Amino acid sequence: ETLKTLSYSNFSFRDRTITLGGQARSYESIALQSDALADHRSVENFLFSDLSVDASGQVNFKLAITLEPSLFSYAKNTNL
Repeated sequence: ETLKTLSYSNFSFRDRTITLGGQARSYESIALQSDALADHRSVENFLFSDLSVDASGQVNFKLAITLEPSLFSYAKNTNL
């Protein structure tokens, strides 16, 4: 789940990795989103990078999320 204090401005997907650009109200918002991602069982790993504060005080960032390989396994995700 995405916190209400974060927004994403772009999205790309390659292999098992989602790459997002976004803004947060604060560094605390990014830390809280990091906690939520760490607890998500479908996320293999993630990395926030390129953090910077803009003129309005928003924190810009990039986020790469690598998903668990089992999400892409047809056999594992079917109910036979």
